[in-house]
Amino acid sequence: MKAQDCWIKLIGIGDKVVKPTFSEHRVWDKELFLASKATQYANHTNEDERRGVVEISHSEYLANK
Repeated sequence: MKAQDCWIKLIGIGDKVVKPTFSEHRVWDKELFLASKATQYANHTNEDERRGVVEISHSEYLANK
């Protein structure tokens, strides 16, 4: 397997307005990582911490970090 870079943006779910959070990760399986993060943030025990996960490009990450 070859490691891949993955850039994500965490956004508010529904009507919740939160400042987006941008992060960079080195992963082995990008699809599995994104699915895991989406499940982790959507099912957070604290409702205020629930987020949507969106994959973004490297240039979008650099423009917003």
